[in-house]
Amino acid sequence: AVKKELDSGVADGPYEREEVDAVLGPGGWLALWRFVICQGDGTKWRGIDDGHDNRSNNAHASAHRVHTSAAAWVALTCRLFLPWTSVPTSAAESLGIRLTMQGGTDDEFSAYRWKPVSTPGRRFTVVAYWCQLVKHVRFLILR
Repeated sequence: AVKKELDSGVADGPYEREEVDAVLGPGGWLALWRFVICQGDGTKWRGIDDGHDNRSNNAHASAHRVHTSAAAWVALTCRLFLPWTSVPTSAAESLGIRLTMQGGTDDEFSAYRWKPVSTPGRRFTVVAYWCQLVKHVRFLILR
């Protein structure tokens, strides 16, 4: 997750604590702890930034909301279309075409990263994570 964020330009770093202090001022920032969860078949790891633990969620308000959907909408959509499928299916079959209903959901990369952050607000976008390479906590500053 960290490499993907750095490569795509949605974060700066990785930093040591002293480097974040140099950018945002000693004691002038609040870190979100990042933990990971394993998704799917055990090969995909997803970073979760915990805004609950440091109570930054309580201080955040936004006029924009990311829309999320469950995979159940695919089945519901198919069920709703089912009564109207006989006419197009018959027409397609007469032409030798087999129609199928398809759908899915996508995981939107950086769903919350597209929200603008003011320069003073960057002190609340610091992410602390355990870096396996150096065996201690490193930091990112999200853009």
